[in-house]
Amino acid sequence: MNSIYGYSGNSYGSPEKQLNAYKNMHWASIAVDRIYQAVMNQDFYFEDKKGNIWMGTYGDGLIKYNPETAGGKDFTFFTEDDGLSSGIITSITQDRNGNMWMATDGGGACKYDGNSFTQYSEESGLTSNSLNAVLEDKSGNIWFGTF
Repeated sequence: MNSIYGYSGNSYGSPEKQLNAYKNMHWASIAVDRIYQAVMNQDFYFEDKKGNIWMGTYGDGLIKYNPETAGGKDFTFFTEDDGLSSGIITSITQDRNGNMWMATDGGGACKYDGNSFTQYSEESGLTSNSLNAVLEDKSGNIWFGTF
């Protein structure tokens, strides 16, 4: 096992809200009061091939955390203003080409290529805009689960 990521907040008895990581046989944590409300009801975390942690939120979009830069406090926030089709992220994965894929509730799917988002919806051929899962199979096909 390379990494474990978890989230704790005041409701669990910790003195402050924090993102906890066990990586390379060491525990580290950083205070995340700024993102507490966004992630407190979610459990959608994904570590990409570069070690970034992607967090889906319920209504506040997508958060990318880079633990290797800026003293471990480098957060990037993505919202509908940035091209997300919905602020409710239900699942995250990365394809073999490095693109990030997000399933959303109500907004279909989004692909992030590192520069911009591409949206996929019922108009694009999805059977539903309410998705709860996304994954890539061994042949490189992207699959979505619906509610």
